[in-house]
Amino acid sequence: MGLNNHEFQHTEETLRNGLKFLYLDRPQAHSMALIGRVRGGPVCESADNLGVSHLLEHLHMSVSSRHPTRLEMLRALDDLPGSVDAETDATGLLFSFDVAPECTIEALELLVEILQHRTFPREVIDSEMALLVTELETMDGYRSAPLQRLFKGHPYGQPFGGTVRTLRNLTEEQIEAFDRRMFLPSATSVCAVGPLGDGRLDRLRERLSAIPSTTYEPLEFPEPPEFLLPRFETIAHRGRMCNSTIVFRTSVLDSPEAYSAVMIARMGLTRFSSPLYEKLRYSRGIAYLFSTEWTGLPGVNLFWIYGTTSGRNRDQFFEEVFRELRRTIESPSPPAWFEPARLDYLYAIRRALDFPASIANRLVRESHRFGGDISPSIPEEIQVTQELTWQEAQRTYASIFRRENLFAFAQGINRFLDDRRFRKFVSTLMP
Repeated sequence: MGLNNHEFQHTEETLRNGLKFLYLDRPQAHSMALIGRVRGGPVCESADNLGVSHLLEHLHMSVSSRHPTRLEMLRALDDLPGSVDAETDATGLLFSFDVAPECTIEALELLVEILQHRTFPREVIDSEMALLVTELETMDGYRSAPLQRLFKGHPYGQPFGGTVRTLRNLTEEQIEAFDRRMFLPSATSVCAVGPLGDGRLDRLRERLSAIPSTTYEPLEFPEPPEFLLPRFETIAHRGRMCNSTIVFRTSVLDSPEAYSAVMIARMGLTRFSSPLYEKLRYSRGIAYLFSTEWTGLPGVNLFWIYGTTSGRNRDQFFEEVFRELRRTIESPSPPAWFEPARLDYLYAIRRALDFPASIANRLVRESHRFGGDISPSIPEEIQVTQELTWQEAQRTYASIFRRENLFAFAQGINRFLDDRRFRKFVSTLMP
C-alpha cells in the first residue's frame, strides 16, 4: 500500500466554553477518530489522594448521566462498531473512540458524557476501587515502576495508580474535589480525524460547545524534573512481580517529517499490539505492546513491552515478541495498520498538550549528559507538512530499535533474568 505525499493542515479552535477543538477532515477515511484529552493526572495528586486520577478514568468510563449503571454504559460502548479505549498517563486522561463514520454522533454523545464532571454513586466508587486494589495487589504498580526510579522524589515519579492504602483511604469528598478541578472544558482538548462532511463537523462543534463551563480553579502542575536517563544497571532490579518490561528511548527530532515519522511509528506499535496479543494470549503468556509518553514530557518517548508469563517460558516468550517486531519492521510492504487516516490525529493530540518549547529544549540539553543523539533544539511550532511512506517510517523504526537505545526493567516470579543473560539475549535480536 503506497501513501501519497501531500500537504495537510489540521484546524484548531477554542470554543466558547474554553475547550480546545482540533479537527482534520479526511473524506476517504474508513473510520472516525475522536480523542478526548483531560489535563491533570498523577503529577497533580498529593500524598493523601494518590491514585485518584486512575480511579476517575474508570469511573467516567463506568457510568454517565444517560447510562447510570455500569451494565448500561458497557452496552452503549459495546454497541459502537469500532474500538474504545481510556488511558491514564502522568499528566492527564485520554479517552479515544475509533468508530465507523456513520456512528460518529453516537460516539460523540458518549465522549461528551465522559468528559463532564459529575458525582458518582458510592456503590460505583466501591466497585471500581475494588478492581483497582486487586490490580495493585496483583501487579504491584508495574506500569509506573520504572518512572518511580527515573523521577524518584518528584511528582512525575509518583505511582500512577496510587497505592492500596491511598486508594482505600480516598473519600467521596476527595474524589469529587479532584474531579471538578480536572474535568474542566478549559483543561480539555478534543481531536476529530475522519470524514467530517454531512454535517458531522457542525454537530461536533455544537455538542462540544454545550459542555458547561465552570468557575473551579484548575489543577496546578509541578515543574518538570531534570531528565537524567539512568543506565541499564540503575533501572534493572530484582523483583517478585510476574512481569517483564522493556523500555526503548527515542530521539527528539527537529525535522517536521522526522517528527511525524516518530508519531506514525508510535501509532504503528500501538496497533501492532492487538494481533500480537491474540496470537500469544493462549500460548506462553499475555503480551501488550504500546507506546505512550508516560512521563508527560516532550521528547521522552518510552516504548514498552510488558507481559505476564511463567518463569520457565519467559526467554522463549520475549524472543517471539522481538522476532515478530523485527519481521514487521523489516517487511518491504506496510502492515495492515499503517493507514494515514487512522494515524494523523497523533500530532494534533501532541500539540494539544501545550508543553512550552523551552522545557523541551532544556530536556535536549540534559540529554547530552548521557550521550544522547538528540538534535540541539526543537522548533517553537512544529508543523507536520506531509504524510510519510512506509519506507520513511521504517527508517524511524530502525533508529528506535537499536541496541544502544535499549534499557531493561526485567522481573520474574521464580528467577531474575540477570544483566548478563539479558544483554546476550538482546544481542541476538538487535542489529
